[in-house]
Amino acid sequence: MEVRLIGIHYPNEIKKGVDLWGSEVVAQSSRFGFKPSTKAILVVKLKAVSKSLGLWVDIATLYPTFLACYLSILIDKDSRFIKAVLRCTKRIVRANKSVLLVENLTGTISANAEIDRSNTSHNPNVVLNSSRRYRF
Repeated sequence: MEVRLIGIHYPNEIKKGVDLWGSEVVAQSSRFGFKPSTKAILVVKLKAVSKSLGLWVDIATLYPTFLACYLSILIDKDSRFIKAVLRCTKRIVRANKSVLLVENLTGTISANAEIDRSNTSHNPNVVLNSSRRYRF
């Protein structure tokens, strides 16, 4: 039995509605030597799933609260980003330099409520974790 892992570079920005399991991604993966079969397993990053489901927020539209402003000074992050984190938070566990540990709405403790700011096409956007509930 042969097991191969093939990293696939998806050349386009993943937008809401992209069918990650459909022909577009399979066609892209075939360029890297992946041939779909009944025994193939396709693993997709959670960030890609979140983007395809449209789970992102333009933090430029958020108005930071006093708590978000205070925490942004304490941990040196954008207060609007902190506002997005707080909207997905049940309680703050710890706040120190550059990290805000929180308990999210499902009870999981994580850094920044698992909100990701990297790899978005527009800088003020943040990607939300697709397996969580949000209050937006």
